[in-house]
Parts: sequence; C-alpha cells; structure tokens
Amino acid sequence: YDGLNTFDLSTLRWVEEYPPTPCSAIVPSNFDNAVGAWRRGPAKGPYPRPAARHTTDQLIILGDELIMLAGVEGNGRCSSITKYTSYDFTAPSRATHYSFQTKTWTFHPAEGGVEWPGAAYDPPSNKIILLGQQGLDIYDPVSKTKVRAINLLGPRVVKDEQGNPIQHELRYNNNLVYFPPNQKHYYFEMVTQRVYELNLDRGDFSKSTITRLDTTGSRPWAEPIGYAYDPVNRIIGGGPLRNVFFAYDPVSKSWASQPIKGGTPGSVAFHAIDYDSVNNVFIFVTNYESGTRTWAFRYSR
Repeated sequence: YDGLNTFDLSTLRWVEEYPPTPCSAIVPSNFDNAVGAWRRGPAKGPYPRPAARHTTDQLIILGDELIMLAGVEGNGRCSSITKYTSYDFTAPSRATHYSFQTKTWTFHPAEGGVEWPGAAYDPPSNKIILLGQQGLDIYDPVSKTKVRAINLLGPRVVKDEQGNPIQHELRYNNNLVYFPPNQKHYYFEMVTQRVYELNLDRGDFSKSTITRLDTTGSRPWAEPIGYAYDPVNRIIGGGPLRNVFFAYDPVSKSWASQPIKGGTPGSVAFHAIDYDSVNNVFIFVTNYESGTRTWAFRYSR
C-alpha cells in the first residue's frame, strides 16, 4: 500500500491524499530502483511516487512538506508477486519530499537513513537529525544534503554518565525525540528500553555527545513503541502498551506509567503516535491485534 493518508482533526477522519498504485502497475519494469519509486500509474495521484516501505521513525513533517528518509526492502503482497519478499523491488534510502501544496513528490540524491535510525527535526539548527546503530547523521532539508557527523562503527564514542566509553546498543527501528526545554534529543532503544541523551554541538556536529543515562522508574516493556513530546506536562510520552501509557521526564531522568482510563486501546502500532498541540492530546493508532483504531489520550501527572 503506497497511498498517503492524513488525519483531519476537525472531522476526526482519515483522508486519503491519493489512492494506492494497483497491483497491475507493480511490476519490475515500472520500478525505479535508484530512488524506490513507481514511474507511472493511474491518472489520479502523483507519479513518480515512492513505493511502500518501512518508514519506522523516518517521517518528518516540516512546514508544508512530508520528508521521508527510508529505503525499500522489497516486500510485497500483490498476487503478481510469487513470493513474499521480491528482490526485484529494492532501493537504497533516498531523501524524498512530498508537498501538501503541489501534491507532488520530489526525489533527491542525498542518502536517507541507514539501518533504520531514529530521526527528529532540530529547530535550533534547522536540520534533521538521524541517530542509529551506524552513527549520527545530519540532513539539511533545504539543500537536500546529508553528512555523517559521528561514525559509531569505529572507536567507542558513546559514554555512560560517568564519562566512560561503552559499547552502544542503539540498534535499529527506534525513536529520537527533541526536548525543547533543554534543546537536547532523546533516543529510546526498544530492546533494552534504555535512554540515550544526544547533546548536539551545533557549531561542529562531530563534537556532539551521546550519553547512556541512568534512569529510575519502570521502563516500558521490550515491544514496538512510539514516542512524542508533550509541551504541557514537559514529558516525552510513549505507547500505549497493553493499555498502559508511559512517560519519561528528561529533567528527573525518571519513568512513570499509568493505565489508560475510559477505554481499552491495547497497544500502539510501532511508531504511530504524535502530539496535537491544539487540543493537547496524544494521537495514536493501535496495532492490528488491537483493532487498528485511532485514539486521543490526554496525559496528566
């Protein structure tokens, strides 16, 4: 499915920007392996357009643009595809922008996220920050260029709070969230649910520091989860997982959790959560087992 959907907060309905590419057009001859796009399709909807992919935490809304930085790993379910994984449809990560004004996609040479890093917009520098198991990358959404600031495949540069170099566990498919009160970013690793603090040196990104924090409280379970910043409570909220919502306080470096009242949403679908600053609620979509429903949740300490 490569359609694009938006959630209208005035009508509380999902709106399809354009319909998905039909299976009849999902053939190797119609696939651009350089950027991961379908070259053409029905008249309704923009082409070329990105093929479906695991975006994980690599979707950024900036102004009137949606920026996608993930690649295509070749999964597909059309009847024309004889096996679940078809390596006819693979493409490296490329910087890809969608304009909500012109309703068109543009593709750029800059490499996107490698090995599914966490990504977040950094307002002080006007850059998009990507942090994952390979390193710290900086993407400029204006010039459409990306640079590697810190290589995590070499000597150990991740440290604990005492300043000792450690073996990092950043892995992949995790979340990076910007925390405006101190202008730092926080990386949430799913398997261990450890928290890493990214302190950017915006004058020289290569001098940025990555610190594994010693946190208190009960961390979330090792399950797929998403996070978003709540400016009212000044916490980073995550979940829910099995009807329990989690909150991380970067100031006290502590976790809190509370069962959700008034409903049983179940568990969030991977990274599908964000914060609506108009109504002061988290908006999240639940996973398949939980009914793929859309929920609003207001956190209170």
